[in-house]
Amino acid sequence: MTTPVQNKDVPDGGCAGLAERTVHGDRTAKAQRGYDLVARLRGEAFDRSRSDPRVAAVNRKRSSCMRGKGFTYRDPDAAIEDPRWNLLSARPSRAEVAVATADIVCKLRTNLLGVNFAVEAEYENAAIAAHPQEPAEVRTHKAAGTERLPDLVRRYDRAPRPL
Repeated sequence: MTTPVQNKDVPDGGCAGLAERTVHGDRTAKAQRGYDLVARLRGEAFDRSRSDPRVAAVNRKRSSCMRGKGFTYRDPDAAIEDPRWNLLSARPSRAEVAVATADIVCKLRTNLLGVNFAVEAEYENAAIAAHPQEPAEVRTHKAAGTERLPDLVRRYDRAPRPL
C-alpha cells in the first residue's frame, strides 16, 4: 500500500518500511508478535536496570566524581538534559565541552557504561530464558532476511534512486 506525499506514492513506512520488507519480507503474525515481545522485554529490562541497586551505586560514584570536578548532576541524563544547553547549536559552548569532558572521565573512572551494560544484559538474558520461543521466531525471521541479502546486493548493485 502506498500513501501519496507531494503527488508521489510513498510506500507504507516510507523508505525504511520498504527496505525492511525487501530484506525481511512481510512479517507473519507470529513473527510480529515475537518482535513486539522482544521490544517490550528490552524496554522492561532497560527500566529494571535503571532502578537496580548496582546501577544506582555506580551513578552515585559518577555523581561524586562529577562534584569533584565542579559539576552537580544526579545521573548522566541530568547532564544531557541541562536546560543551559542548546542541543541544536552547530558548536557546543565551553561549558558544554567542560561538562562533557568531565562526564566521560567520570564514566570511565567508575566503569558506569560497563556496569549499566552488564546489568541490563542480565535482565535481558533472564527475559529471553523466560520466553524462549518468541525470540527464536525473531531470529528465524531475521536469518531468512540475511539469506536474501546476497541476491539483493546483486539485484541492487547501486544506490537506489530517491522517490
